Amino acid sequence: MPNHNLTTRPAIAKIKHAPGTIMYSDPSVKPDPDARGIRLAVGATKKTWVLSKRIDGKVRSVTLGAWPDLPTVFAARDVAKEKMAAITTRTDDRSTGIHTLRDAMDSHIEQSDASELTKTYYREQIDRHLAKLFDRPIDELTLPDLERALAPYTWEKMALPIETKRHTMTEMHLKNGSSVVCVPAGQDGEQARGYGVKNGLLLFDEAAFIPDAVYGSTLSIAEDNAKTILITTPGGKSGKAYEMWSDREMYPEVERIRACSLDLPRMAKLVERQRKVLSKFEFDVEHGLNWMGRGQQFFDSAAIAAAFTNTPQLKLGDLYAGLG
Repeated sequence: MPNHNLTTRPAIAKIKHAPGTIMYSDPSVKPDPDARGIRLAVGATKKTWVLSKRIDGKVRSVTLGAWPDLPTVFAARDVAKEKMAAITTRTDDRSTGIHTLRDAMDSHIEQSDASELTKTYYREQIDRHLAKLFDRPIDELTLPDLERALAPYTWEKMALPIETKRHTMTEMHLKNGSSVVCVPAGQDGEQARGYGVKNGLLLFDEAAFIPDAVYGSTLSIAEDNAKTILITTPGGKSGKAYEMWSDREMYPEVERIRACSLDLPRMAKLVERQRKVLSKFEFDVEHGLNWMGRGQQFFDSAAIAAAFTNTPQLKLGDLYAGLG
């Protein structure tokens, strides 16, 4: 193992790339217990900091990060201290099973109280925009990697005509005078009183799960020239959203649009993953878009349907039984 000065960036820059992998060490840092065991692995295209340490009786190699993101052995040492602390407390990736950002996201989502629709939405957005980033090993990710991946989704890069931004991101005021305002509905919609929609859109998100009292307080916000849109995954067969969807006689003016994930090729991967983790009842609601009753069926609908037949009744005439 060749020795080299790893304490300055210019010195490390002089190390030439070569086929295979060559491990470089710096004897000058041996007195530092936190830097002991840190090597620079130099390959054909990149240089990576690695910590070799005996852990639980076995020598393990722990990736610390890439050069020049970690410009010197001292920067690598700081990361090594954090990694060793995680290994000691069993919060490292090997102990937790979290190796990628997707693993971390799935772990967080599973512990969340969010609805299945919200969880599905999060996963769908990651699959659509950041799949490659989230599937990379966390050890290989650097801050520049994250910045490059997220750069296209900043307000500035999206070039939206937004005049005013607030950190809460509950309001957007556009240069044309329009505004987008998000208001928590609560249980009665009182917080939305005082707003008015003259020529725009009044949107209800997760409409099937909004209490009827909210609609009583807020539907009147939309004036004659405004449009009201209810966006939702089906819920129980009750409430204003179900009523407006199913009762065509009472609401003939309502346009009903059904967009099912089962019909979208771009969502096939997500659908198959959800088919494995959701119950049939949950899957039929989230992806089959079936409105369900308040309770949960004991017998499957297909089993009930199969129990009926169109075979005509068999007529046997009069039957007598007796003892001879």
